[in-house]
Amino acid sequence: MKYKILINGTCGEAKYFTVTPAAKEFWQEKIDELDYELLNDYIWGDADLDDIPEEAQFMGEDPDYFVPSVERSVVDWDNLCIWAQPVDGEMQQYSIAKNQIEWIDDYDFEEDEEYLVISEYMKGTIFGAEIELPDGESFDKDKLKFFSCLDPNKESIFSGMSYDEIELENTELDLIGKGRNAYIIEK
Repeated sequence: MKYKILINGTCGEAKYFTVTPAAKEFWQEKIDELDYELLNDYIWGDADLDDIPEEAQFMGEDPDYFVPSVERSVVDWDNLCIWAQPVDGEMQQYSIAKNQIEWIDDYDFEEDEEYLVISEYMKGTIFGAEIELPDGESFDKDKLKFFSCLDPNKESIFSGMSYDEIELENTELDLIGKGRNAYIIEK
């Protein structure tokens, strides 16, 4: 029987950039003034680079950054809902047990680096997948496993999900943006 599994809640897509002291000083002033326009334009490639001192241009030719996709969102595990629905049946709601979260070392954050973090906060379906179980087998929420790691600010990053040791592909992403934020994680 086929089941659709959905995770709903709030999350935030985050981008992490290593910054030099000069870049930190320039961008921290913008952040303190709540002036995110230039930073957003710079991140998305729309900024006039003449508006940004060369020493503050942290992305360079070969940017030393990584961009977690929405599947690797910062999440609040205590406020997520899991839904499972057989194709021809009623949707059932479940909660996540702490022993279902497997903490992995997914990113290579350096302890001696400072990071500029840009987050977009969202709400909706964070993850969704279909699974097909053998005839006669019922959905068992205890076979779900969630993969997570911590960012340098000790926030949980959702990295993926499996059912009965089979990794699931996110096919149901549906999020609404709720706002943006930027901050610097210091050493």
